Amino acid sequence: MIDLKTQIAGVDFQHCVFNAAGPLCVTLEELKRIGDSMSSAITTKSCTLEPREGNPEPRYVDLPFGSINSMGLPNLGYKKYLEFIPILKNYGKPIVASVSGLKLSDNLEIIKAFNKTDVDMIELNLSCPNIAGKPQVGYDFEQTDEVLTEVMKICEKPLGVKLPPYFDFVHFEQMAKILNKHKVRFVSCINSVGNTLIIDSDEEKVVIKPKGGFGGLGGKYIKPIALANVRKFYELLDKNIDIIGVGGIYSGKDVFEFILAGAKAVQVATVFSQEGPGCFLRLKIELEDLMKSKGYNYISDFRGKLKNLDFESYTDLLRRKAKESRSIVCVGLDPVLEKIPLKGSPGEVIKKFYLDILNGFVKEGVFPGAVKPNIAFYEQFGIEGLQALKEIIDSYKEKGILVILDAKRGDIGKTSEAYAKAVFDFWGVDAVTVAPYLGKDSVKPFIDYGIKGKGVYILDRTSNPGALDLQDLKVNGDPIYKKTAEKIIEWAQNGTGAVVGATYPRELGEISGMFVKSGKKIPLLIPGVGAQGGSVSEVINTLKNEGFDLSIIRINSSSGINYAYLDEGNDDYVGAAVRALKKLNEEIGSFD
Repeated sequence: MIDLKTQIAGVDFQHCVFNAAGPLCVTLEELKRIGDSMSSAITTKSCTLEPREGNPEPRYVDLPFGSINSMGLPNLGYKKYLEFIPILKNYGKPIVASVSGLKLSDNLEIIKAFNKTDVDMIELNLSCPNIAGKPQVGYDFEQTDEVLTEVMKICEKPLGVKLPPYFDFVHFEQMAKILNKHKVRFVSCINSVGNTLIIDSDEEKVVIKPKGGFGGLGGKYIKPIALANVRKFYELLDKNIDIIGVGGIYSGKDVFEFILAGAKAVQVATVFSQEGPGCFLRLKIELEDLMKSKGYNYISDFRGKLKNLDFESYTDLLRRKAKESRSIVCVGLDPVLEKIPLKGSPGEVIKKFYLDILNGFVKEGVFPGAVKPNIAFYEQFGIEGLQALKEIIDSYKEKGILVILDAKRGDIGKTSEAYAKAVFDFWGVDAVTVAPYLGKDSVKPFIDYGIKGKGVYILDRTSNPGALDLQDLKVNGDPIYKKTAEKIIEWAQNGTGAVVGATYPRELGEISGMFVKSGKKIPLLIPGVGAQGGSVSEVINTLKNEGFDLSIIRINSSSGINYAYLDEGNDDYVGAAVRALKKLNEEIGSFD
């Protein structure tokens, strides 16, 4: 089910498309038509202290790919919009009051008046380009700072600002610094591109009257500029400042691109003027269809997750590493001191043991498709154990080996955010295991790192005997492990995988089949072969029967490789580990 709900400045929106403060929102009748439409909110015309007729006609002209206008803020004056608010609230939608006083004292008076109404949000327009003799405040950073200093003192509603387009990175940075300082709740970017000129070559004259034909350009012409502004502010603004994208939105694909760049909602102006209120429903349906085709259920599944050209997803990383290493084996690095034939402190023994094995892999040219240290085996030795873990991770990464941290994290949202930061930003691993018992908010911070090419394996059907205690319990006729698999499919983004044990081949087939049918590429981490009794051949045959992409699985073996020398009856722990890995690679065979 596709859910387009979003939230701006703490205000709930039923979906993410609504009108901009621009065309067809001046009179009560026009605002009522927006209320009757599928627009998710009602935005008023930017209002001034006194009513304004605006600039002389002709002041608006449609163009092949948009429009040019120099309207001059025609509006009924803020007092009239105060009267409209109780009527508009009957539509059950958020009301956004757009304010554009001609001087600071005007803005303060208008905002104080709206404080006493039921408007949900106030959008302060710092970017109108079509008032003769009045510069755009948004291009004067010192004045913007002064205006927001005074406005934030008196505003009692969630306040955002409507910004002009910026082009230089230094200007983005200057404005972002001001917005972060004043803790505005949202930004709308962009307003029309000011002072452009359209010429009618047949008539050899300009097409609009005000300002000698200079006016604000809107529509498809400005979409790349608007996307750039949304993206750059998404990168620079504090994450509690929401972004509304505006400019050149004509299709559901356009809406998708703005959200992908970082917007939480979009406003439409030119297409609304040209098509009328039916555009809101059309855009909503087109976005839903596109999301469905991509396997997204929520806006949060893809918001802000724009990939750069040098981006490599975790799934692609798995494939590449499988090809380079000619292996889909994951070697568990789980130190048991009693089994390591070395003397010294725990940290020194553990580090030497696993770095010796790494050097053996490199020397013999036999590599695993990944390694998986379980953090508990290192934590038990305190700081020296953790220091050893860090050096081991860094050393294996330096040799180009993919590292999965077996940490099984999972907690309330804020705690999981801290765990995710630790796992990926401090430990620097490629992927991590997590427990989903606390629900989506406990795993989402890890999943969100997919945009940085990181992976997360969600526990589903684990290999231990006690798995039966909970994972086989029935919910509406289905075992919990199946319900968990359904949730993994629902939550999955590029790099979201699952842990499914080799000790339960029937369930492995059932779960992998669900993943294949979903159309999503969901990597599998498969523990339980060797000492726990799982069969490699049974795993491979099961997955082949389901048509699963074997290059994105990792079959884990820990003791069977770590301590293979014990089975050989010698002290050559390095050579034994290399031989055991080589044998397992050969047993698995081709996975292309």
